[in-house]
Amino acid sequence: MKSYKKILLGIAAFLTALAGGAGVAQLGGGTVTSVITVMDAVSATATGKFILSENYRNIVYSIDTTGSANATIKFPGSINTDSPSTTVARSVTNQFEYLEIIDLEDGSAIDGDTGIVLSGTDDNRLIEVNTNLIRWIAPEITTYNAGTVNIQAVAGDNR
Repeated sequence: MKSYKKILLGIAAFLTALAGGAGVAQLGGGTVTSVITVMDAVSATATGKFILSENYRNIVYSIDTTGSANATIKFPGSINTDSPSTTVARSVTNQFEYLEIIDLEDGSAIDGDTGIVLSGTDDNRLIEVNTNLIRWIAPEITTYNAGTVNIQAVAGDNR
């Protein structure tokens, strides 16, 4: 009887892999999304694509810049039902806060109100945002003087 279970599990795993996992890859017991481009060659102040993050414990962002980037990147997060607008003032109906991030190179915390400050030197880095109980999150270029910013994200949990 046990051999039938193994065969059925093997067939299910094969079919899931064959179908591409429907955009979700299983790693151990956890779930990881496909890579999501949230900023693509941005050269101005802008807010990237908001991710509905309430079902994920963590989001890792890959930040890659070119052209001697001189900009500040922050990560607004919100618990509101709808994604916030970073182009209008914060209020009861447009609530968000700039979230602390962790640089995965050395584990250092970067204050949310400070963000990642690029001063004419290009950067390629991975950062993590702890999204516990945060519903919406996006990257935002709050100041811009030069260069191009590309940001991708992957969301997941460690279950």
